[in-house]
Amino acid sequence: MGVINVLLLSQVTANIVVFVLSVCIMVPMIINQSDFRGRCLLFSTGEWREEDGQFDVSWSSNSVCGYIIFVGTILFLSSVVQIYRLSMHLYKGHDSSFLEAFVDTVVSTVLCCISIIAALLVTLGFHTWCGSITKRFEA
Repeated sequence: MGVINVLLLSQVTANIVVFVLSVCIMVPMIINQSDFRGRCLLFSTGEWREEDGQFDVSWSSNSVCGYIIFVGTILFLSSVVQIYRLSMHLYKGHDSSFLEAFVDTVVSTVLCCISIIAALLVTLGFHTWCGSITKRFEA
């Protein structure tokens, strides 16, 4: 197996990992949306009522959860296409042309940027939600 085939095999392996992780993004967010009747938990806040101990939620926009699901879907679809395309190159023993390599680089850079934005939104969104929930139990 030549160096080119090892690189192609590592690209296929990386795209399989992206495929699995995209499912790990989409499924919890979809379950979250269905459990909260279409409302987005990220960046939601609220206050504890003293009289009955219930939490009054001020729901945030659904666009944040929609963006996270959108990013997971785009990653899912792009990884499936890349797995198929790179597997065909590997099977036939061909290598990508310069144009294909350039397009792969640009698309991968864009996907990386939108994934980092989605990761920040999830992290900061849950931080806001958990901060609101734990206000009742501050010492």
